[in-house]
Amino acid sequence: MKVRNEMLKVRLRNIHDNYLSCVIFNNQQKYEEEIREKFEKLTIEQDNLKERLIEYERSKEENDEKIKELSITIEIEKKRNIALLRKLERASRMKNISQELRDKINVVLTNKSSNEI
Repeated sequence: MKVRNEMLKVRLRNIHDNYLSCVIFNNQQKYEEEIREKFEKLTIEQDNLKERLIEYERSKEENDEKIKELSITIEIEKKRNIALLRKLERASRMKNISQELRDKINVVLTNKSSNEI
């Protein structure tokens, strides 16, 4: 009887150990699956962020190009304005223009001077 009891205890212990092994294995599988899911989510998020970064870089390059074009246009307009102001200054020195026109030219030339300061 003792031998039989001992055998049953050993079998019960083996069954219990087997059960614990299964539980541990199952928990480990769940944990690994959670890790896999989190990794996939992070990979997707990383890919999305890379796409957004590429879009921002493309947009930045386009904006830089527009800024260059505008800067060139501004410089051209500045040169044109300088040439026109010089013409106005020469015209204001002419003796055969009316006082009204001379006053208007002086207003433009005065505004130019105050804006440059």
